[in-house]
Amino acid sequence: MINRAVVARIPLIFGVFEVVLYTNDEDTKEHLAICYGGLDKIKGSDNLCVRVHSECFTGEVLGSCRCDCGEQLRTALHKISQEGCGVLIFLRQEGRGIGLLQKLRAYNLQDLGYDTLEANCLLGFKCDERTYEIARFILNDLEVNSIRIMSNNPAKIDSLRQQGVKVVDQIPTIATKITEETLKYLTTKVERMHHSISLEDLRPLKEGNKSLQRSTFTKQCFNHNSSKFPTHLADSELLEVGSSCNGSTDPDKSCVCHSGNSKFPFITLSYAQSIDGSIASSDRRPLDISCLESAKMTHSLRAAHSAILVGINTVLSDNPQLTVRLVTGESPRPVVLDSFLKIPLESHILRRAPIIFCSKNHDISKKKILEKVGATVLPVVQTNRSLDLREILETLKKLELHSVMVEGGATVIESFLESKLVNKCVITISPRFIGGLKSVKKPHANLPRLVNVASSQYGSDTVIVGRPVWL
Repeated sequence: MINRAVVARIPLIFGVFEVVLYTNDEDTKEHLAICYGGLDKIKGSDNLCVRVHSECFTGEVLGSCRCDCGEQLRTALHKISQEGCGVLIFLRQEGRGIGLLQKLRAYNLQDLGYDTLEANCLLGFKCDERTYEIARFILNDLEVNSIRIMSNNPAKIDSLRQQGVKVVDQIPTIATKITEETLKYLTTKVERMHHSISLEDLRPLKEGNKSLQRSTFTKQCFNHNSSKFPTHLADSELLEVGSSCNGSTDPDKSCVCHSGNSKFPFITLSYAQSIDGSIASSDRRPLDISCLESAKMTHSLRAAHSAILVGINTVLSDNPQLTVRLVTGESPRPVVLDSFLKIPLESHILRRAPIIFCSKNHDISKKKILEKVGATVLPVVQTNRSLDLREILETLKKLELHSVMVEGGATVIESFLESKLVNKCVITISPRFIGGLKSVKKPHANLPRLVNVASSQYGSDTVIVGRPVWL
């Protein structure tokens, strides 16, 4: 239930508005209706110009260039004043409903290459946590009969209609100034959320001699020493991954969807290889492939994830720590796929209470020993000589490990790719020839291609980032 607490006259640069503050017992937040033309004129109105706007401290107060929220707010108020009558409903649901703290954490993930939706999913949220019940209550309190909504977001319009709001028309909106940062943000809205904006309508802002192009635009997948790097993909190629997270699976060309409400965590596949495709020496001896700069990037990625997963062969050959050491950040929970519990008791990873998945035909005595040293040993179904990855991922999600970084080895990499269980690939390529073991050892019909591909130099290494699509 909402309560109209106070009405105050507020003169703005667009005209004199009346601000109505509402309290409610739904979310205990204070929401606003910013009205123009007088409450008596709004009462009983049909086809009223309305903007339902979600709070954005960084965009509206600080003028952040990461989003167009501040400009959307000002454009809407100007449009409403030009109409002579209308309402901007200001909902206090920062960061698509996840709050300012988590939104700032999502910004850090975006600087590591994830788009706005993926960042929310990595933090354990849905792609969009916003709801619009309060907007319906406010419109009912103002006694508005029907609205023309200023929005590009079809999900918002559908939600309002499901709430019983009569939406008779849509007024598309678009930012007038496009920067490299906002272009990436707006393109994600088009590709992933189906916002009604044409990429051709995104008018670039020229900065000196540097102009953003429509068909090949800058995609900042990492923010390393403030360097930016171009992709070379046409819009049509970028739009190949134009499905939003809805929990569905297209077995022909999509990965199993890992949205915030999915039963699986978000999966990043990351590994380093030589220029000839080797990820290890032929005799499986420990081998440092990455240079220091790209290794720091990898540790930053580790810190961004809840868990880090490897196969038993990686443990046996490298005895890895799988910790965050080269940058500041928390180490992810280690996860090992070890069908027959071959992990040595002197392994570094056992010092960090790992989760070990094994076959149901495991060694009971070894399981008890591992549990005594702090490991969690979980038997799962084994099919075709491999552990059931879907069962493993479901279990990790139930353990509230919402994002998993998969680092290998080759069998694990192949299994995740063949099973269509990868959201993002981050591959480091070292300019060396090794002649060793390859990440993919045999041809598969189910291997993906990468789209939205971008690259950046980290010291002598090249880092490739892309989204896998199964054709």
